[in-house]
Amino acid sequence: MGVQPIDCAAFEDSFNGIISAKAALMKTVAVPELYNFYNPKFNIADVKLRKLEEFKEEEFKKLNSL
Repeated sequence: MGVQPIDCAAFEDSFNGIISAKAALMKTVAVPELYNFYNPKFNIADVKLRKLEEFKEEEFKKLNSL
């Protein structure tokens, strides 16, 4: 696609997916299962959401500022 990983965002629902995206130098948005939302391991994501519909302009701006 001709896009650098640093200019990409990965939306993941698993911890391993977040780890993989971080290893690829992508920005990360965690959308874990509700029972995992407060699991501290998901705090490594740049943004953490309860559901995908919460991704709004504020979260987009946060990712772009990283």
